[in-house]
Amino acid sequence: MSEKQEVRELMRFFVRVGHTTITVESHSVEEAIKKARQVLCQQLPRLWDVIQKLDENRFEVARAA
Repeated sequence: MSEKQEVRELMRFFVRVGHTTITVESHSVEEAIKKARQVLCQQLPRLWDVIQKLDENRFEVARAA
């Protein structure tokens, strides 16, 4: 691995939307929100369009210990 390549460690995040909390592993908060959307869309396919339209500020993201 060259010096220019940065090793990015996966971090665990809790992502909360409304009353639902999902745990995802990602490299950043933005990626955590993206992954949480994917999980929610799989779990709640009838709400796919609503989930996709949610603003990012509706997602509460906290890094897990």
